[in-house]
Amino acid sequence: MIFLGCFMAEFLYDYLEILKQHSEAIVVENGGGYIFANEAARKVLDGGDGLLPFSKWVPEAVWASESTGASGTATLDGRSYSVHMSRLNDYRIFSIIPARDDEKDNFEMFALLNESIKTPLAMISAAANAMLPLIEGSGSEVLSNNLSVIYKNYYKLIRISNALSGYYELKTQSAKLNLNCVDLISLCKNLINTVSLLTKERGVRIWFNTSLDSAKTEADFDKLEYVLLNILSNCLKYAGTGDDITVHLSSSKDFFVITVSFSSTAIPDQLLQKVFEPGLRFKSLDDSFNTLGAGLAYSSYIIEAHGGSMIVESRAGRSTTIKFTVPKRSADKFSESPVRYGEGGMTPILTELSDILSLDCYGAKYLD
Repeated sequence: MIFLGCFMAEFLYDYLEILKQHSEAIVVENGGGYIFANEAARKVLDGGDGLLPFSKWVPEAVWASESTGASGTATLDGRSYSVHMSRLNDYRIFSIIPARDDEKDNFEMFALLNESIKTPLAMISAAANAMLPLIEGSGSEVLSNNLSVIYKNYYKLIRISNALSGYYELKTQSAKLNLNCVDLISLCKNLINTVSLLTKERGVRIWFNTSLDSAKTEADFDKLEYVLLNILSNCLKYAGTGDDITVHLSSSKDFFVITVSFSSTAIPDQLLQKVFEPGLRFKSLDDSFNTLGAGLAYSSYIIEAHGGSMIVESRAGRSTTIKFTVPKRSADKFSESPVRYGEGGMTPILTELSDILSLDCYGAKYLD
């Protein structure tokens, strides 16, 4: 045991010597105290009379995580950072990565370009809607299938346009929340039931569970719906037949907590610390999937705009968990949140899952 202790001490010493050379901010913690902080970390965490307390910059859920790795986001001096935690025996290593700000895009032109896409998309939709009753009445399976191809790719283009809008909001911090009363139990249950129905041929089971009798709060229904759909979309892309996706809704003192667990794939540690970077993509089970990779970064931003937080945890070789919180706020001044899916309102699902759903989902039965 003495030999092992000496070996680990020497290993840690050599490891810290390597970390000193990193341009990335690195902190090593043990027992709630700083063991090591490299030069980059000291600059980022300078509190004037010493390094900032962990509570000032480590997301609470990341600090409490017992996983082998976890990532979240924090804001220091008005700048956004990704905070990643990994474990080395009894030590925890934190990486503090600034949000990329080296893009030279002209964001006004960026937004204008996206707006220009929407006009031809509206024309495509109008033309397809005009053809729909004629083709359905003709009884031609070939024409019907080709119309479904048009609709499916229309929704794919809408998804790309939405991703561009989300990326613009993320980079300019310009999201506007349309607050109303959101019943989180109803949102999760109805959304998951509908997604399960539309994706049943993939053989992936999606479960929802909660012990709460009520979970109503003031929030933006559309944006929370997007966050949950984006997470489910990512899980479904990497799921294989027989895999399980579990959505759990719980409650803490000040927040509702939604946890999405995926039993098939664990994100490699070297990628986990970058999950909130726009443009990051993982190789899926089907190489045909292709997105802008901004969804999780934008989802995290939406949750932060609500006053909550999002973290991603990965247990090596076993599972990945995405957890986000929504503040508990009185919604008495609002009417009930929208009822969707069964009585229309399928557009969000058909859009966000357009890389996953079969052509059958883009026929008259499900179109709004």
